[in-house]
Parts: sequence; C-alpha cells; structure tokens
Amino acid sequence: ESQPMYITEGPFDSMFIPNCIAAGGADLPLSLIRKMDIFIFDNERRNVEIVNKMNNIISAGYNIFIWPGSVDSKDINDWVLSGCSVTEILETIKENTYSGNEVKFRLMMWKNGER
Repeated sequence: ESQPMYITEGPFDSMFIPNCIAAGGADLPLSLIRKMDIFIFDNERRNVEIVNKMNNIISAGYNIFIWPGSVDSKDINDWVLSGCSVTEILETIKENTYSGNEVKFRLMMWKNGER
C-alpha cells in the first residue's frame, strides 16, 4: 500500500512490472485508483483514443508516464523484447512520470514527436 501501483493498458504488459494491474482496454473506475498510482499507456502518439484517455486522466489529476523520445517501443512488452531490463524500465518510468502542469507540456511534446 505504500508503493504506487502501475496501471497499463494491456494484461501482458502488466506482467513485467511489479505491483501492476491492467485496465484491459476498458475504462477503469478512477475511484479505485489512488493519486500516487501511475498510468502507463502504450507509446502510440498518433492514436487519438489513447491521447484522449491520457488527457482525461491528466484532467482528473493522476500521474502519467510519458514515453521519452529515446524509447521506440510501442509498449512494455515490446520494450522488454528489445532487451531492456525491468530495473531499467522502472527507472525510466520513475524519471518520466508527471502530473500537474508539467504533464500537459510533456504530453504535447510526446504527441508531436518532439524529444
């Protein structure tokens, strides 16, 4: 309970990250999520549905991992398959998790493909 829970889109992605659940493509009731928890959406900046979901989560005041430009993987599974360790992935998630005003700026940069 003292650690943040990670929320991924897909069930397979959630298997690689400790203390992680999957939304399973469905909208997860936000009443079940704590403000310290972290949403991890797929790295698909041109997917309007994903960007809209990210904006909704941001508007509700939650933490979101914004994929850094240095990572080309489309999701956690792809990232692991590219040879990245879970420790490296968790460190990258920690360094690139945002909330508040900064997340809006980071989302805009990510969506536009800026690094």
